[in-house]
Amino acid sequence: MTNNTHQTNLIITQVKPNAYEIAGELSFQSINAHSLEKINFAITAEIINLNLQQVSKIDSAGLALLIEWMKIARTKQKKLTLSSMPEKLTALASLSSLTELDLFN
Repeated sequence: MTNNTHQTNLIITQVKPNAYEIAGELSFQSINAHSLEKINFAITAEIINLNLQQVSKIDSAGLALLIEWMKIARTKQKKLTLSSMPEKLTALASLSSLTELDLFN
């Protein structure tokens, strides 16, 4: 029997104390229980940036993770900014009527 399981990766790299690069897939297959803990919201900086330039795939689970990170940032009185957003993320957010969440700033 052949196993055709597709291996997916989500790589979150801290490049500065307040900046992260997200690479790979932000998808149901790559997100796990520890994904929420990958961003350090306990830093002193008021703004945390996530660079999404290297995201190869995003689905509704990826959008949900980004929204959860934004909620955590707000509770910690931080602003989470997204840069180099994939077109798919913009489309998902628009379909979900999420523009009011400052997803596009």
